[in-house]
Amino acid sequence: MGRKSFYIALALVLLLIAAVVGLFSYLLSREPKFYAAAEVPPGPDRQQASENFEKEATSLYSQIQNETEWETYFDEHEVNSWLAEDFIRSNLVQHLPKEISDPRVAFQPDRVLLAFRYGADSVSSVVSIEARVWMSRQEPNTIALQIEQMKAGALPLTTRFVQERLTESAHNLDIDLQWYRHDGYPVAVLRFQSQKREPTVQLEELKLMDGRIYLKGRSLDPNVVRAAENTFGYESPR
Repeated sequence: MGRKSFYIALALVLLLIAAVVGLFSYLLSREPKFYAAAEVPPGPDRQQASENFEKEATSLYSQIQNETEWETYFDEHEVNSWLAEDFIRSNLVQHLPKEISDPRVAFQPDRVLLAFRYGADSVSSVVSIEARVWMSRQEPNTIALQIEQMKAGALPLTTRFVQERLTESAHNLDIDLQWYRHDGYPVAVLRFQSQKREPTVQLEELKLMDGRIYLKGRSLDPNVVRAAENTFGYESPR
């Protein structure tokens, strides 16, 4: 091979490498449409929506602590506002792996879409997860998330990446999480209050719909049940 041919071949190889790297960087930098749509611009509206979410969450907590039956809706606009406002200033953010930032969610019928930025500011990508969600009929307080799609930008991710991050976050929140496969997809099984011999709450219904999530349950705490019976003069449903 002559010197000229060698340099031409070398230039072609370098151009090919640059094209591959450029394409890879472009695919990593892609953001799913729902992630951009779920962003709530900073300002009074986002602050108010975040406060509304905190009020609803506080009200739900009060219901669980003091009432035999409880239910609530959460709106994804308020959830995403809270994630961008009060969540990042709370102690809860410490439960996330340090590489994760800017989480956002979208609710669809029987599905949740979750995305977050992963990595440093200079080198990061939006990781997105689409999961089908249902409650277990055999075990109380148990929710299954079937991971049907996982991507970093536009590139597919391995199951192991998501399993490690979800398992770490669940452990930090004292949620029992186990994995199995269903129809070829990895399924995360989350059990709440699994360490308690006698759980104090029971989740009876979880419904995902366009833009909202609905939760319904009842208290199993004997003190709450007894107080309701004494107040209203009848035996609470069990």
